[in-house]
Amino acid sequence: MAKFSRQNFIDRLQFYLGTWTGRILVCNFILFALITVMSGDLFAPEGEILILWGAKDPVSIAQGEWWRLLTPIFLHFGIIHFLLNSIALKIIGAYLEPLLGTGWFLLIFLGSGVMGNVMSSLGNVSLGAGASGAIFGLIGVGMLIEQVIAREEFGQRFRVGPFTSMALLNIVIAVVFNFVVSLSGNSGIGIDNAAHLGGLGAGLGLGLSMFYLRKNRFFQRKVFFGAALIASFMAIVGLGSYLVLRTPFIFEHLRAEAAASENDYRAYYFYTQAIALDTSDPQLRFERGKVLFRLGEIKRAFSDFLYASHHSFMLGQFQAFREKLLNETRHEEAAILDLLIKRMEERVKKI
Repeated sequence: MAKFSRQNFIDRLQFYLGTWTGRILVCNFILFALITVMSGDLFAPEGEILILWGAKDPVSIAQGEWWRLLTPIFLHFGIIHFLLNSIALKIIGAYLEPLLGTGWFLLIFLGSGVMGNVMSSLGNVSLGAGASGAIFGLIGVGMLIEQVIAREEFGQRFRVGPFTSMALLNIVIAVVFNFVVSLSGNSGIGIDNAAHLGGLGAGLGLGLSMFYLRKNRFFQRKVFFGAALIASFMAIVGLGSYLVLRTPFIFEHLRAEAAASENDYRAYYFYTQAIALDTSDPQLRFERGKVLFRLGEIKRAFSDFLYASHHSFMLGQFQAFREKLLNETRHEEAAILDLLIKRMEERVKKI
């Protein structure tokens, strides 16, 4: 028994230190432990701490921190997220890494993770973290291998094997989960479909390029096609990265998300993010002030209104908002705006 336990320990040590799957798992665990200790929360670490360690933060990315398209692969939103991704990575990585080889395994894992984060950044402006996009890339290449073997070995056009089943099941779960969340009105949580599908597509594309570039019994080696697929992958990542690194793209995305948010806390978050990219926009300050009013943060709202009131063209919006408050019999809040409106009216008369 002792001999078996010792051998088991050695085998585990060799896996976690001798394979890239194991090393990534160890790295993820260390970062998860550090973030948990710093935030003091095992299930929902603070967003600021995740951002500190490299989470996908649209404002930081738009300000030039391009590495945030890579680092979120190694971070997670609490222990449940961490355990689910770790179990999936261990099972899939232990099978695929020896089959693909170290170089292709790392290329597909990291490339799919980056593609997932790029697609996520194009699709939404929420805080992001997790290895899901990278894992979906491995699932994608696993699907490709399944279908190639099914066609070449068994003459089947399509085979629903373990990897294909895993991809389809996860996509269905994500769609159903997000639908249920949308019905509940809690738009602050959800599964990032853009990251998953981006990673899956990258895995399929890079896996196909591997078949063309490496000698194998299924595909005739075609360096041109393989190189063209790699170049296409790099072009998509490059174009997507260019867009999310451009401040105007993220700024307009944040503004639209804030305006569409029915949840005031969520709207406040997105307006604050947009203001971080353009502190001089009076419209954003005015809109955030209205949100703060609804949240009962009167002093903070007044600060935003005071800034916006220095721009005379905002007078009509101030007057309309005051009338809305009066119609709702919120006389005290409406009175707060009176002084600002009078100053703006006097300023307009002098023009």
